[in-house]
Amino acid sequence: MNDKGFTLIELISVIAIMVVLIAIISLSFSSVDSMRVDEVSEQYHTGLETAQTIVMARNGGHIVLSDDGKYYQMNIYDADGTIRDSKQIGSSEHITIKYYIKGSGGDMTEKSISDEALDITYDTVSGAFKFAPDNTVSSVVFSNGRKSRTITLYANTGKNILE
Repeated sequence: MNDKGFTLIELISVIAIMVVLIAIISLSFSSVDSMRVDEVSEQYHTGLETAQTIVMARNGGHIVLSDDGKYYQMNIYDADGTIRDSKQIGSSEHITIKYYIKGSGGDMTEKSISDEALDITYDTVSGAFKFAPDNTVSSVVFSNGRKSRTITLYANTGKNILE
């Protein structure tokens, strides 16, 4: 009997075990990325609702979502410019956030938070979103390339739905 090497069955067994381990590891990374998208979109959704409550209770204010180059920053302001709440809500290295503006003619424009911050103001009486006269933000999309979540904004009511 020759004991200088591995048998074919031993090699196939080791390769099969490695394939299973690699599959488990790749699924783990994929689920972590999906959880990041869920977490960031849910934090912003909650921030929109908090901002609306603050604006109506304090007679003014707005919410700004921006990118500082590494993280997304969400700030909620009072009418006098005082920051009421400030949070980093995710890494801009792993997630992209885009928003869509609907013009008065119905045309849609896509913008990225990395290029231009999103500033949403609410009407103090109705809680509806206030935008420039010819533009309305219709949705905010959070994505990592594999998974995306959308917050749809209803300008007339101030309602927002996370999908």
